[in-house]
Amino acid sequence: MELFFELHDDKGVCHRKFTSEFGVETTLKQLREEIHSEFTIQPKRQHLFSVDGNEINGLGSSTLRAIGLKNADKIVVKHARIEDWGRYRSYAETVLEERKLSTRGELAKSVIAIHKTLVNTGFFEAYGSFQDYQYRNHWRVVRCLDGETEIIATASREHFLIKNALKGGSKDDFHFRHRPKDTLGSRCGIIVHVQLVDMEEEMKWQVKTHHHGGSTLSTETTGPDIRELFCYKFFELIGVGPEIQFIMPSKDSGSKTAVYIGSKWRDDFVPLSPNKNKEASSDDEAAIDDKPPIKGESLVQLHLLQVILHVEDLHGLNCGIWEESGTAAIVDFCMGVERKNSKKHFLQRYNTKLPWDDRSKELFESISREERLNIAKKWLESWNFLSKIDEADHLIAEVKDTLKKDFDTRFRGFDTDEDDEIYNAQVTDELKNYIDSVKRNVEDFFK
Repeated sequence: MELFFELHDDKGVCHRKFTSEFGVETTLKQLREEIHSEFTIQPKRQHLFSVDGNEINGLGSSTLRAIGLKNADKIVVKHARIEDWGRYRSYAETVLEERKLSTRGELAKSVIAIHKTLVNTGFFEAYGSFQDYQYRNHWRVVRCLDGETEIIATASREHFLIKNALKGGSKDDFHFRHRPKDTLGSRCGIIVHVQLVDMEEEMKWQVKTHHHGGSTLSTETTGPDIRELFCYKFFELIGVGPEIQFIMPSKDSGSKTAVYIGSKWRDDFVPLSPNKNKEASSDDEAAIDDKPPIKGESLVQLHLLQVILHVEDLHGLNCGIWEESGTAAIVDFCMGVERKNSKKHFLQRYNTKLPWDDRSKELFESISREERLNIAKKWLESWNFLSKIDEADHLIAEVKDTLKKDFDTRFRGFDTDEDDEIYNAQVTDELKNYIDSVKRNVEDFFK
């Protein structure tokens, strides 16, 4: 007998069709296997209906004659999760229109759960035409949750699990736990404790969203600033910042706007303005008093980096010194406006924009212009500044390519409607122009 098959969605629209011949003694199991080969829906996930809407049921060993099929019959096939697709689309559209943050966040979690089920059951393999909808809209829904601690934890766990596998380890010798971050600031983040197969003890990392990548104040997010990623890696290379790892979003639950910044925890960081909160114990206060004093040279280093690299938000909790060396330390920042005459700005005796406490400001302003300039030249040479810029540029190029190739990440400030070639050129030019500006700033200090 000849049978006609159509793949329908939840609205009765036909997406694909085929025709095939069978013997009357062909079993229902064999029929489902033929449907699987054409529509890529596993037999256990197939719902079959006759043209009048009645569901076709039977044992796998039942013959086509026994279940009442005859020549020229049409069989409507639906994926078992087709109703989930309707809910997914409805919830997603509601999230994109909803203005109330709490409602939008809860619905976004439901969208992610349904999407995961659809992916795991091969739904999009059967309904290829639905790929475009979820490609265009899913990341826009998920970005509402980029700052959720569980989303960050999932991405972090996957990141370090891959690191463990590269060292020859498995899930059995991998240890991971996390908790909310215990530092101030609006950016969402977590503290991660992880132990890989070759480690004697745990490592501690702080993992947070990039700037504008998820906030405790809003669920609105934008893509990462390529300059921000560059500066994090550059600070690591010159010894001002901690070790950095860029953690990619989870492919199950992450969005195109998410890149998480993992900073290896360092107990030797001494902030300019210790956080003496109301809950601090007397032991905590004593520990703060035992820290070494901040020297004027360290303050000059911090301000030098601020004006040359155009970074901001270097308040007393985001910067300080490394305890043993006494040199400048930066653990957090945001990108500022690129200004001309960085050297002139650096040499101003009084700078009201320095977000430091009065003691640090007074110490910095007591340093003469000549001494400040000598310190700047000394450290620009000691850091091997220009060479490290090129090294950081090379490393960030690899990160940028990975984000675009594997995650289709969209960087902040660029037209997402441009084709890939134009878009990639825009991001590359942005970083190049920024680096050129930084290099000019450095050269000005030696004129």
